[in-house]
Amino acid sequence: MDNIPDHSQSVAEAQKILKRWSPSSPYARHPKEKRQSNMAQKKAYKNKTPSLGLERLNRPLYLDTVNKTILVEPAITMEELARASLPYGLIPPVVPEFKGITVGGAINGAGLESSSHRFGQFSDSVLSCEVMLGDGSIIKASPRINSELFYGISGSYGTLGFLLSAEIKLVRAEEWIGLNCRRFSSIDEALNFMRSETADMIEAIVYSNENTAVITGSFILPGEAEKMKQIRHTSYWHEWFYSRFERMEDETKAMPLKDYLFRHDRGAFWMGGYVAKPSFPKNYLLDQPMSYCRPGHPGLLFRLLFGHMFSSQKLYAKLKANHEWIHEQFVIQDFYLPEDNAGDFVRHVLKRHEIMPIWLCPVKATTTPQIFSPHQSDKDELLFDVGVYGLPSESSGFDAARDLEALCQTLNGKKMLYGLNGYSEEEFWNLYPQKAYRKLREKSLLGGVIPDITEKLLMSFESSLKVR
Repeated sequence: MDNIPDHSQSVAEAQKILKRWSPSSPYARHPKEKRQSNMAQKKAYKNKTPSLGLERLNRPLYLDTVNKTILVEPAITMEELARASLPYGLIPPVVPEFKGITVGGAINGAGLESSSHRFGQFSDSVLSCEVMLGDGSIIKASPRINSELFYGISGSYGTLGFLLSAEIKLVRAEEWIGLNCRRFSSIDEALNFMRSETADMIEAIVYSNENTAVITGSFILPGEAEKMKQIRHTSYWHEWFYSRFERMEDETKAMPLKDYLFRHDRGAFWMGGYVAKPSFPKNYLLDQPMSYCRPGHPGLLFRLLFGHMFSSQKLYAKLKANHEWIHEQFVIQDFYLPEDNAGDFVRHVLKRHEIMPIWLCPVKATTTPQIFSPHQSDKDELLFDVGVYGLPSESSGFDAARDLEALCQTLNGKKMLYGLNGYSEEEFWNLYPQKAYRKLREKSLLGGVIPDITEKLLMSFESSLKVR
């Protein structure tokens, strides 16, 4: 695994393009992307940014089994990252659940997962980054070198520099996970249980006010796995994860780690359950509103025939193809709430909007100066990510998202910014430290090269509202 020479050549080519770039040059034209971004925003802002060919930076560069680190390029996906490290019995502490999420996307987009109660977000496992600035110069950023930029990149959505590589720490991993499902009839009981749980992996799926499944996982040895009932999630015809656990009894079952890591990829949590509804194709193609429903549970025959079409990448491609209609109908948002306020937020979602299931994932907060990261806090605390993905019962997706955005702020929470954002620019900078961000933008020499974060993240909501 020595791709350093190829990496250096790709970086040198990107530098040349950047140094002679101007908004009117052919380098401003962006090629069709092979992978779908998980962001809800349209890509109009890319017409103002240089196309540097950074999609070629998709390789593992070096793995150090002694110090347990891996050096990778930013366009390598989570699936490829896991494939590079798992043969050595190692894995990044946090591996976001969609196969197509890239390392650069997880850093810039503040990715998390069910191990986040121990390790925080994906960016908290990054040891250093190689970053290209607006003038083509390249610097290293780490907790000790250019630390403000290093911490500022998390959640900045690519507006503070071009990531060229990242060194990520790894942890020991076994080939199997022992999964246990505990069912609670109260949201508060489930949250209290999750606060004190010490398993390697923790998440919950709220199916209703009276049915929350808390799913915990711990690494187990192959010999232990052989004695348990086993769950497979390898092939497209296997039952989707959320369907399985809506009815699973309280017992421990074994699942291969490589299956567990991307258990929510097929069906994109449960959004594919809406697409599988008989009414969806007609409404989608004719731009007609969806009647309220919960996501379905595709049966074996459906999965055998169509399951290959329901990866997160293919579903996000559909989202981009009819952007306005999707967000007129659905809420696709993540909100981080202090542990004492998470229950109130979940109950509001269920009562006011009747969106269910809901994903709950505890996250260890960070006190490092991550300007936009939703888990940044002034104190060492546990937060809960509330993933709201679904069809509201009465209001439009736009209006429901704005309602939850306001409630999140009232309850001292922050949202992930990958979805549609209803903030005005003034409201946005009341939530985030504008002065610190502008200072980093100046140091990164990105004016006129990459639009700032408000232009990139706030424009989509306003433009979408115009079509209503």
